[in-house]
Parts: sequence; C-alpha cells; structure tokens
Amino acid sequence: MTDIRTLRSDESPLAKLFLQSVWNELFGSNPDPYVRDYFNDPETLKDLENITDTYFNRGGTFLVAINNEEIVATGAIIQVDSGTCELCRMFVRSDFRRQGIAETMSRALIDFAKANGYIKMCLGSNRELIPSHHLYKKLGFGEIEPASIEDGKYAIFMEKQL
Repeated sequence: MTDIRTLRSDESPLAKLFLQSVWNELFGSNPDPYVRDYFNDPETLKDLENITDTYFNRGGTFLVAINNEEIVATGAIIQVDSGTCELCRMFVRSDFRRQGIAETMSRALIDFAKANGYIKMCLGSNRELIPSHHLYKKLGFGEIEPASIEDGKYAIFMEKQL
C-alpha cells in the first residue's frame, strides 16, 4: 500500500537521492548536458537542504508517496506570491507509474493550495515528459507562454485557476 504524506526534515537527503535517481533514469542519456546533468548540479536541489524554510514556512508543502518505507514519488507546492503557487518536484519512480499516484498526489497538492488561499497554480515541465502534460491537462491546467525563449527551449509552462 502506498501512503502519501508530508516529507519529514530528516528525509530530505532521501528525497534528493530519489529525485536524482528518477531524473537520471529519464534523462541520463540525454545528449544535452544541461538536461542530462540538471539534477546533479547542487544548486538545482538546494531547496531540499532546509525544507522547513523553503516550503513549510513559506506557504508551501512537500509530499512523498511511501511504499515499503521507500520514497516512490514526490510532489511539492512553493509560494510564488500571495495568490500564486507553483507545483514542482512531481516525479514517480518508474515501477510505480500508471497506478494513479501522480494524480492522487496532484489532487492533494491542489487541495492544499486551495485551502491555503491560492487562486492560481503554475508549473514548468520538461518538454519530454508528455505523460505528465496529459495529467496536468486532465487536472485543468492550460499551457502558457514561457518567461523567456531559453525557458521554452527545455520546458512547457502551464497554469490553473483554483
């Protein structure tokens, strides 16, 4: 049975290893070094060094799906401004995909955002993660223009009114 709950501070190193592992599985052979090595750059996962300050004390949350005491999925909300939050860190281990975990976690994060007064949720997703884009569209997200041409090279951006 997979349980979705809040990440504990002492689990941050495990979450970081999980994210690096899934990223490497998805993009480890990508020919573009920026994409391939993105989660190996210490700055990319700096938010996990102090999840309390980064997420919990700033209007966000960080959820994990646990199965047999192992992290099998992650998802988080981070505050952008008083009315907008960002859905981020959404990853599911390959052997747990297509079981509804991402949708269940996404809905929990949307509920969290609504309960905390956010009126809009945004996200960025690597262009290659097509199944994720289908899920986000199913949940009511629509594609928006990237902030810059460089951003649009690697990711699509979406938002949803809550």
